[in-house]
Amino acid sequence: MWLLGFLLSRIHMMHHAYNVLLQKQEDERWLLTQCKNDTFYHNLKQHSKLCDDAVARQHDILILAALRETIDKTYFCGYDPCSDFLDSLLTWVLGRGLITCLVLGGVLLTLPTIFFPLLRQYMNVMADQRVQQLYNMPFGAAHYIECHPWTDLQQQPPRKAFDKWE
Repeated sequence: MWLLGFLLSRIHMMHHAYNVLLQKQEDERWLLTQCKNDTFYHNLKQHSKLCDDAVARQHDILILAALRETIDKTYFCGYDPCSDFLDSLLTWVLGRGLITCLVLGGVLLTLPTIFFPLLRQYMNVMADQRVQQLYNMPFGAAHYIECHPWTDLQQQPPRKAFDKWE
């Protein structure tokens, strides 16, 4: 659907460009008839390029000119060039520069404070689920206590720090 919409919009743009060029060509017919008159042409003097351009446009193929204009106006960012979009975005940011920088800095400073505890909690839940799956909890609790090396350390009586000197 997106491709069809894009294609239809470009066909419409080409049709519009063709109609504008056709109207321009019809409007220049009077100028072309006047330019054939030597007196009119010589009276223009420095502006005689106007007649030369009108003659050149009269021999132009309108469909190809409309296609060229459509291609020139087709942009990745829609109907406007991406540079215009970036320029308006930059103008908006610079217009609100202090507030934007403060908010962005605040978000960047608080993001780790919020994100890491949530990540730690998620990892702890995953570790608990893994232990429960490994030892078939709650039915494997006795097996877990018997064979897990860390639990052996908990069951030994606490040693005194200075056994040798007493």
